[in-house]
Amino acid sequence: MPAAPLFFETLWMADSWETLKLLADSTRVRILSLLTREELSVAELQEVLDMGQSRISSHLGLLRQGELVHDRREGKKTFYAVNRSFDPLGSALLEAACASVDASEQIVSDHANLKRILEKRKQQSEQYFNSVAGRLGKNYCPGRSWEAIGHFLKHSRSSCSRSSIWWNKANWIWKRRRLNGY
Repeated sequence: MPAAPLFFETLWMADSWETLKLLADSTRVRILSLLTREELSVAELQEVLDMGQSRISSHLGLLRQGELVHDRREGKKTFYAVNRSFDPLGSALLEAACASVDASEQIVSDHANLKRILEKRKQQSEQYFNSVAGRLGKNYCPGRSWEAIGHFLKHSRSSCSRSSIWWNKANWIWKRRRLNGY
């Protein structure tokens, strides 16, 4: 009977040793410290850490094999984040490693760079949204249909007061939307 607990204890120790080996590298700890705060792409990690893509990708590959991080594809980019479903003991080792270097000059600098990168990401998202919204407003805006309805009602207008009310309403909405830039 004692063999079963020893087997599981050996498995846990093997996993812990592997986790400790992964956490023994300062670059991987820097990456993990950033990924505990935010999901990041390789390009963003490059900018924050000021390192080459191949070096970061190699470290991320090792961290992914050790199941400390997971990846998610979004279009052409791959985003990495800390694996929150990692075993509790491995998570405790990860938290201890990140906490032990949290006040170091390099990690503080990394977190400042991360803040800058996140602000840049936010600005790029806003620019993209504004450019798409601008194109949609010019070409596909539902308000443009009010103009079409107004012209239809104007041309098909009879002596009926109901169609003139609709035409006036459609014309008013179209003008308001045009003034507001829609």
